[in-house]
Amino acid sequence: MMLSAIFLHAMMALVVASQDTAEKKGKPNFIIIMTDDQDLHLNSLDYQPAVQKHFAEQGTFYQKHFVTMAQCCPSRVSLLTGMAGHNTNVTDVFPPDVLLDPYTYLYYNATLQRNQDPPRSFPGEYNTDIIKEKALGFLDDAAAADEPFFIGVMPIAPHTESPASSGGQAIPEFFPPIPAKRHENLFQGAKIPRTYSFNPDRPSGGSYVKLKPKMNDTVLEYNDEFYRLRLATLAAVDDIINEVFEKLEEHNLLDNTYVIYTTDNGFHMGQHRLDPGKACPYEEDVNVPMFIRGPNVPKGVTNNSTGNRCQSPSKSMRTRVLNT
Repeated sequence: MMLSAIFLHAMMALVVASQDTAEKKGKPNFIIIMTDDQDLHLNSLDYQPAVQKHFAEQGTFYQKHFVTMAQCCPSRVSLLTGMAGHNTNVTDVFPPDVLLDPYTYLYYNATLQRNQDPPRSFPGEYNTDIIKEKALGFLDDAAAADEPFFIGVMPIAPHTESPASSGGQAIPEFFPPIPAKRHENLFQGAKIPRTYSFNPDRPSGGSYVKLKPKMNDTVLEYNDEFYRLRLATLAAVDDIINEVFEKLEEHNLLDNTYVIYTTDNGFHMGQHRLDPGKACPYEEDVNVPMFIRGPNVPKGVTNNSTGNRCQSPSKSMRTRVLNT
């Protein structure tokens, strides 16, 4: 089981302190739910009651958790290895192993592959719901095996719809994300927070950023709807969260399972006059949501210690945690 250094860094003291409990219950399980391109600074978490219920109230929020590269694949590899991109040599976006390109970022025509099985397409089915059903199935399998497990649940929300995420184009096309039909009318009137850096009257930043023109009302209206659609796609992620915890309770696994909620990178929308996107060294892009809940993790706590995905504990501490 490959665990990220951030998991160990955040939980090693808690797990080591709970050795007596672990000896009674066996080695703990780990689940990570990771969204794609979810912001922290644009207040998306405020629109997710399941995150508030299961993570904010029942776990610890790491408010100053940063990614070292604000881009999908490099950040995900750093999470799993505890190493920066210049050490993993993953510094750009490559096709994933389960959701298959060029269908990865299609909300209604995903193609998946499990192990060596032939790829299977799901036309007309909602991508996030498919991931949910796969995750619940893996949880059933893990419970039946009666052994410690690690499960990664990786919905694409709230990433853009991208019908050509590969396919030979130098630059793929990006469109606003598509919510599940049951959620498509949610959050009417929601707007991007008008913070001090949002579409400023005077240019800010360096390099090309200071050359960006001020956004006009038409662009702002488009981006506000883009923002609303991002929030609406996260409602299906909330469904995943609720049903994962229901499944853990059904199998009597909740008390011995650490569950992490995070994302691969943040997102900006109008800050510093920037068009919607990521990969910039601004807090909107690099400071991301990170929650952990589980045995002996403080509940309802905000931890303001600065952390990132490449902090490795000592070898001896790593061994103690994994053998708990």
